[in-house]
Amino acid sequence: MQRIDFDGKWLRVNDARIEVRFLSDPKALDRDAWRSKRGPEFDPALFHAHRFWIGSGIEVSVNDERDPHPGWLIGSKKPNELVEAIWGAIREQDPSKD
Repeated sequence: MQRIDFDGKWLRVNDARIEVRFLSDPKALDRDAWRSKRGPEFDPALFHAHRFWIGSGIEVSVNDERDPHPGWLIGSKKPNELVEAIWGAIREQDPSKD
């Protein structure tokens, strides 16, 4: 079972975690975009956190030079809600990031 927890400051997926200050440009991925990201557009450099039976998810960029991953690809049954929460936290930290 995959656990996703976002408290407005930290995004946690299973045992991985990252502060929202290092996140940017979260995007919800519908079924077709999700399939493409896990297929023809697969990027092995991303941090992948998904289960094969989940048909949608999000992609979010990571802005931390210490992190080896340029972004996270996260499977979610409610991608739009997760993206809205992350955008809200990003804007709260820096209102100019709209």
